Amino acid sequence: AVTFAATRAEDDIPGLAKVGFGVEAGGFVEVWPVAPLRLRAELRQGIGGHKALTGDIAADLVWRRGDEGPIATLGPRLRWGSAKHNRVYFGIPTPSPAPGLTPHEPGSGIYAVGATAGLRVPLGDRFGLYTYVGYDRLTGPAAESPVVAAGSRDQYAGGIALTYRIKI
Repeated sequence: AVTFAATRAEDDIPGLAKVGFGVEAGGFVEVWPVAPLRLRAELRQGIGGHKALTGDIAADLVWRRGDEGPIATLGPRLRWGSAKHNRVYFGIPTPSPAPGLTPHEPGSGIYAVGATAGLRVPLGDRFGLYTYVGYDRLTGPAAESPVVAAGSRDQYAGGIALTYRIKI
């Protein structure tokens, strides 16, 4: 499993450190207890950026149109971060370098709950177009952070990608 890690510029929250670009690489376990239910757990290590462990637990309903047709998914998400991960994104050091933000040292834990919907449409034999939308509600160590209080607990995401399927 490989994902991009979120960045933060120095002027996003004056006084807090920049979080540079990075990727998260790791592995996953996926099981299909019954069709069309997919359960998946990922654990990833940040490379660059936050340099910490993070992961997701997902349960998706998966609809397929034949073996080669479109695939749609919809399901809930739990997002977990190690203490280091949560301190990078939601922590405020002591003494606070950011005016008006009180120190906050979050531990590890589930920092968001949400849902994601995705759709992959084939564009021929190997290529496809994938799009998704997602919503997360920050909770636990993230929700308690003054960083989040200055913004919003509601987080939205979306994306589009060209995919290539490898047949073995």
